[in-house]
Amino acid sequence: MKTLYNNGAVLLMLILFAACQTSTQETSQIPAELEAQETESTTISKLAQISPPIPGEELAYMNFSVNASKEKVIKLENGTQITIPANSLLDAQGNPISGEAELTYREFHDVVDVLFSGIPMGVTDGDKLEVFQTAGMMEIRAQQNGAQLSVDPNKPIKVAMASYRFAEDREQLDTQGYGQYYLNEANGQWQGLQAQDQPQANPLRSEKYLNVAPLPVEPAKPRKASNPNEAFDFAVDYQEFPSLASFKNILWEYAEVVEAGTLNPNQSTWIFAEAWTDAKISAREGSENTFYVDLSRPNKKARMIVRPVVSDENFQDAMAIYQSRQAAFLKAKRANELAAAAVRKQSKVRSLFSVGKFGFYNIDRYYKFKKAKVVQAQITYQGVELEHEIPLVYHVVKDANAVIPYEQTAESVHYGGSDFRFFKREKNMLVSFIGGILYTFGNAQFRRGNIGERHIFQLKPSGEANTKNMRKLLGT
Repeated sequence: MKTLYNNGAVLLMLILFAACQTSTQETSQIPAELEAQETESTTISKLAQISPPIPGEELAYMNFSVNASKEKVIKLENGTQITIPANSLLDAQGNPISGEAELTYREFHDVVDVLFSGIPMGVTDGDKLEVFQTAGMMEIRAQQNGAQLSVDPNKPIKVAMASYRFAEDREQLDTQGYGQYYLNEANGQWQGLQAQDQPQANPLRSEKYLNVAPLPVEPAKPRKASNPNEAFDFAVDYQEFPSLASFKNILWEYAEVVEAGTLNPNQSTWIFAEAWTDAKISAREGSENTFYVDLSRPNKKARMIVRPVVSDENFQDAMAIYQSRQAAFLKAKRANELAAAAVRKQSKVRSLFSVGKFGFYNIDRYYKFKKAKVVQAQITYQGVELEHEIPLVYHVVKDANAVIPYEQTAESVHYGGSDFRFFKREKNMLVSFIGGILYTFGNAQFRRGNIGERHIFQLKPSGEANTKNMRKLLGT
């Protein structure tokens, strides 16, 4: 294959999604004309096909066994809920199946999911080419004994899909501009769906939050007195003061904390000669191991700041009790952490889909290029001179959740008639894959690159081409 460029400089062309056009006509079901299009054996652009850039790095499917004759409700960790009505799965002849079937499902939520999925994100609005930024995509299918199944349109599958792109305030979900779409895989077109429910707060998150038990107080580890000669105890009638019974067999020592209104018992020994009629022990706020001891009798009061200690003869027994309580505390703490982690995994919002046809669905909106920097761009690769197939280059816009793939040619650089564009305030990255290696032009380079009306973007090797490395580079 001959190259169409000189000195390793590769002109970058923003992909013309000519065959990846999205009808803006909306419908509550998959239209009849779209059904017909999917049966046609048409040749479509490579960029309108589902083509993962690194096979094997795309998201794996989740598999669920379904008894076709019974309703099945599937709840995922992130809050997604899939409800398959009884007798809703059909065979190739359109008849309800019986027995077990396998449901396969996966979701795409961020730019890394989208990038490695190879799902076309180009759309059209009239004669204008646009690109999607996603609030979540999913793929759902079913099969039985290797044969693909379909859905009874009168018994659609309900999917409440986790979504992370809306405002956290449940009263003011930022859904402006977002719509639901279905992908016609035969021609790369995204079809708008009209009948749809607005995204809603995820009730499963609230349920899980209520099930998170409060963390118990960690027991204090026993300690011996710093100076056994200065440790003291109180002769207490525990029947008269039952609240102090838990402190039985505990010695006390001065905590060496100076605070207004408190005494040092090592210097105020008179307190041990008094017949106190009331005693109270209370924890000091912000301290784990110091307490107030308040003593009183008519016309006289005393307050000390002390810490509990154990005598030598009681220390071994006290340690055994502590270890038992500490083990119970750590068990409760771990359960609390797991419950809290389960809450964090739950999305705060869910997008509601009515699935009458298996395939790809999303809730997306157009990525707006207003006030973008326009550049006539060229691409080079550090240390690489391309001699064979020219790779695609992807413009990844992290915070907008958008991935724009570009074709490289020596003819022109444009997307829908426009030159390469990027927002200075966005986190931009150019990504390409060559020989199993990631080549990137990162956000820091965009910011300090003095990019003018013309610019050569040199992509540098950035490690192995996989999702883990890509997430590290993006900080996701």
